[in-house]
Amino acid sequence: MNELDLKTKLYLKATGANIVDHPKVGEISKKLQLLEDNSKTRDVFVFDNYDEYKKYFLMYLDDIDETVIDLAIYTISKNGQVIALKGLCEKIIDELTFEDNVKLTLTN
Repeated sequence: MNELDLKTKLYLKATGANIVDHPKVGEISKKLQLLEDNSKTRDVFVFDNYDEYKKYFLMYLDDIDETVIDLAIYTISKNGQVIALKGLCEKIIDELTFEDNVKLTLTN
């Protein structure tokens, strides 16, 4: 992970954000299942860029709507790093996974 710029560090500090590690983003052959934990409301993930952020969701979902995942973005650093709310990222994945499972159940 690249170092955050000073302005972003100060913003995160002032708002009480707590940076936590996200699962390593990469290509996978089988979609992962999200294991939610008891994250705090101010926990955030830091992604090196928007592409890595998008790939994080694609590790769990077949397809994503960028307008939906953009809702979880807390801020974007001067260097292009995406800081996203951990709990909201997990909620988006959980809701979209639930919707897919309901559609699959209804079609069978």
